[in-house]
Amino acid sequence: MVMKKQAAKAAPKNDDSVVYKVMVALLIACLECLGLQQVAKVYTSIEHMDTVRSVLPIVGAVFAVLTVAAAVCMVVFRSRSALRFTLGLAAANLLLLTVGAFALYGMWTGPVMLLYFAFFALAVLVSVQLLYQPEFFLLTAATMVAAFGFYCLSKLYGSGSVALIVLVNLAMALCFVLLLVVSYMAAHNKGILSFGKVRFRVLALSSALPLYVTGLLWLLCQLAGLILGAVFCYCCIFAAIALELVSAFYFTIKLK
Repeated sequence: MVMKKQAAKAAPKNDDSVVYKVMVALLIACLECLGLQQVAKVYTSIEHMDTVRSVLPIVGAVFAVLTVAAAVCMVVFRSRSALRFTLGLAAANLLLLTVGAFALYGMWTGPVMLLYFAFFALAVLVSVQLLYQPEFFLLTAATMVAAFGFYCLSKLYGSGSVALIVLVNLAMALCFVLLLVVSYMAAHNKGILSFGKVRFRVLALSSALPLYVTGLLWLLCQLAGLILGAVFCYCCIFAAIALELVSAFYFTIKLK
């Protein structure tokens, strides 16, 4: 009788709300991109350029306050699953909008393409977190860092911006090394990463090999990029897309 109760408890729930959550995340990304497109269009016009630039810091400050408010409310209402998700999604998107506002203020329309990528990347990460195993979430996050970073490096190599090249490479390497360390620690603790009383399920499957391969692959690509330059980094963007598609197929098969 006890075994039957345990088995029933372990059985996964058919939560139809996940589909709506994914749709909401993607819809928000679409609306953000449409809004950014309109802002960029006005920002490039001579008659409105100064007005938009003067408003951007104010908008960024408002978004920053709303980000903090949403994050605090998420912690306060963490026991209510639906509200926690809504507030968490709002906080993440507001944080991106905050960064975007100040980036547009400082660099004019230069970051527009990267912001498009960031908005949809967040939606994809939310979808993967809801639908797939935690391994695929980590792998996707690392692959998106790779795609984003290699895009930046493809523009920076040959430009003479040595400080930015070093900064981007260090940030990427830190993310990939962190992936390897987290995977190793979880693999030696039954798939769980522990920080005192706080515990995170990092590995749902039996092996951390896909995460090891991903981290090492992008570190090696970074080293190759230092030698081969911008063209290789640009090719790595498509390699990241290919890896994500292959990984999606692999982890879909592994779904129970």
